[in-house]
Amino acid sequence: MRLHASYLTLGTLLPDHSSSSKKKWCAPSIIDRAVTYIPKLQNEVEELTLKKQELAEAIESKRSRELEQRSPSIQTISVHELEGSGNEAVVQICTKNEKAEEFSNLLHVLEVQGFSILSASTTQVCRGQKVVCYHFHVKVCLR
Repeated sequence: MRLHASYLTLGTLLPDHSSSSKKKWCAPSIIDRAVTYIPKLQNEVEELTLKKQELAEAIESKRSRELEQRSPSIQTISVHELEGSGNEAVVQICTKNEKAEEFSNLLHVLEVQGFSILSASTTQVCRGQKVVCYHFHVKVCLR
């Protein structure tokens, strides 16, 4: 009885179980339908997994392109706190210099963020790629 009930339960999980045909509800027929249906499901799972992977890669690629478009120039930023100097630090920003006014923009941003600029310099690192390093010796202004 339990085996027959299990077959009937399996039959309800298979597509086209609404038919009232007695043949569809006999155990061998249910097993045949399950043996046919399960490989189809496995193929569908594989296809959906590949599609999901392709979509994830496309989304990641789009995010990378958007990030490059938003901030194409910043490559590295490092900050070194100077011990015993009373809230002073050296900030180094290496960037692809696409704009001539980049240095003055960085100075302005640092001042707006509450830093007092004690000294600043620039160094061109790679002429062909227009990579420039900006060095700032700053003091945090406590308000």
